[in-house]
Amino acid sequence: MKGSVLLPGKREGYQRKRSRRHISFTRRTEAKPDIVGKLRDLGSVRVKVVKDRESTGLWDEYVSRYHYLGYKKPFGYFLRYFVISDRGLMGCLMFSGAARALRVRDRWIGWTEKQRLRNLAWVINNTRFLIFPWIRVKYLSSHVLGQAGRQIKNDWLPRWGYSPVLLETFVNPQHYYGSCYKAAELGILRDDHR
Repeated sequence: MKGSVLLPGKREGYQRKRSRRHISFTRRTEAKPDIVGKLRDLGSVRVKVVKDRESTGLWDEYVSRYHYLGYKKPFGYFLRYFVISDRGLMGCLMFSGAARALRVRDRWIGWTEKQRLRNLAWVINNTRFLIFPWIRVKYLSSHVLGQAGRQIKNDWLPRWGYSPVLLETFVNPQHYYGSCYKAAELGILRDDHR
């Protein structure tokens, strides 16, 4: 037909891989005995950047096994964290680049499309947050999120060469209320809650 372009057939063997990497579960991520109590019972609670290959594999396995969204290989800018206390590993967090366009956020910030395109890298997203299911400690989640929010600027800078200025996240209301994010944001966690 005149004016038509006939494209060649699809090449065999070439497919863009969008599937999740299969991660085998090992004994190292099996459920541990329950930890129930108060925040102060855990001793020092901190977030630690995951850096080496072995720790990355462990983080991936925990998230794949226990996070309701599972594990997806991150792309672009990101940082993984372990939540650690004197009683051992408590959970996992990941921060990565923000959603490209989000009408509510963009309206709240008040930037133009040109400003959004230029400044979006300064916004990062909490893409994974997991406190292991055997850990039931009141205020732990908001404590960890507050600590990560204060610490991430210092961790992001040496890794990616700049410090973010805004954190965003998405909470599925069918699974969670998002109370720990509100508490971390408002700073209502006081020492007497421990």
